[in-house]
Amino acid sequence: MVAVLEELATDKSTDRIIASVKQIPLSAKTAVRRVHVLAEDVQRLLIDEIKEARYLSLAIDESTDNTDISQKCVFVRYLNGKDFKEELLALIPLEGLTTGAIIFGKLEELFQKHGLSFEKKSTWLSQMVLLP
Repeated sequence: MVAVLEELATDKSTDRIIASVKQIPLSAKTAVRRVHVLAEDVQRLLIDEIKEARYLSLAIDESTDNTDISQKCVFVRYLNGKDFKEELLALIPLEGLTTGAIIFGKLEELFQKHGLSFEKKSTWLSQMVLLP
């Protein structure tokens, strides 16, 4: 609406109308859409940083939500240039059993989805251990 009003504006009185239109709150769907787009951008930036990191480690924590579904929080700590960063990489819901094999399978799916590799990370870990 603002773009159309700005295009059609011919006098100063439309400035008040444009200001009023800008004050109209967004609908719930629009707000949800914007939050979703922002979350995807943040995740993409995090994945890109992880791909460039020389060293990283993972930590997994478990919690159960109010519907008794186990939630695995996957945290990643990595060296970004000169600073260590720690971020929430994913929240993985697990229904039913939560064995080590199932958790690893879900983690493997997450890595494949984002083009990450366990082999590359284990090589980096062995390099990190060799440092004085």
